[in-house]
Amino acid sequence: MSTTYVYIGTPYTSTTYYTEMPDSSSQGTPPSPYSPEMKVLGRFTTTNRLPANLSTPTSIAPAPEGANLMNDWQFNDGVIEYTKNNSNFTPLGTQGSPTISGATVTTDNLGNIVNYFFMMQSPQAPITVGQIFSSLQLSKIIWGNGEAIQYRATCIFPFPNGTCNASYVTAASPDDILISHNSTEAIWSSFDTLPDTGEAVSGTASTAIANIAANDGINGVPATLGSGANAIVAMQGTWPSGISLNADTGAVEVSQLVAPGSYVVEYQICDFKSPSACVTSSASLTIAPPTVTPPTVTSAPTPVPTLSECMLISLSALVAGIGLTGFLKRRSRY
Repeated sequence: MSTTYVYIGTPYTSTTYYTEMPDSSSQGTPPSPYSPEMKVLGRFTTTNRLPANLSTPTSIAPAPEGANLMNDWQFNDGVIEYTKNNSNFTPLGTQGSPTISGATVTTDNLGNIVNYFFMMQSPQAPITVGQIFSSLQLSKIIWGNGEAIQYRATCIFPFPNGTCNASYVTAASPDDILISHNSTEAIWSSFDTLPDTGEAVSGTASTAIANIAANDGINGVPATLGSGANAIVAMQGTWPSGISLNADTGAVEVSQLVAPGSYVVEYQICDFKSPSACVTSSASLTIAPPTVTPPTVTSAPTPVPTLSECMLISLSALVAGIGLTGFLKRRSRY
């Protein structure tokens, strides 16, 4: 079972931004192409949950900069998207600590992220001196809680792993923007999901799956719905007519009109305390043909042969004749 960690930032309604450092800072909403309603959204996957009780900041970045625990990642600052295919994390030692890389975390006793530092750059390394690049930083280990977005920076000098340092936004790079955003309410959520399976019979309304979230986990504990819920479920995409999801119980209901066959449906499961933090999972349904019971055949009784009226009269005459002959023979003896 893989684990997905999801980051939800807060809107850029109050930021400090720079169009030329060090003396050109401004307060308020960020300049174009950014806008106040934008926020940082991100996620990464691991083969298993992150180790529990990491009290010391630990690099989880791809080797050789970390423990190589991240399978994939996708972060978006509203304009630039950073993925495994177009970005790299900054290396160990570049943030003033030999243990902190651009993908560093501490965790609680369930393997949830507590403190963190992420710094990624795009395009993918190597970035050379003078090259234009962008970077995204998320922090709750060093430099307080917040995000730093550098858009179209100019590389001053490269780091050993091919990422780059761009300390200042300069007049030489007029498109360069540095946004500093205090994001104290940013939330990390974690999801452990497994595909579901269910069965039903066509022609009979039934519940194919009692609770679609029963084998899923939220933040290191089993997902629960209804009263005291820690999760929210909803249909993802278009489901076949006659198949529905009860969001309160997680039940997948199948009407009697659903034709026999195999169906795959997708559903979304979200963190109750951070409803924008969601992942998608699936369920496979097998709808069997209705069972046909052959009719019970009752054998009719074998009819007893009967004689017609004429035959009965003839038979009676014959019997009477035989009787009279016997009587006359007996009299002749006397």
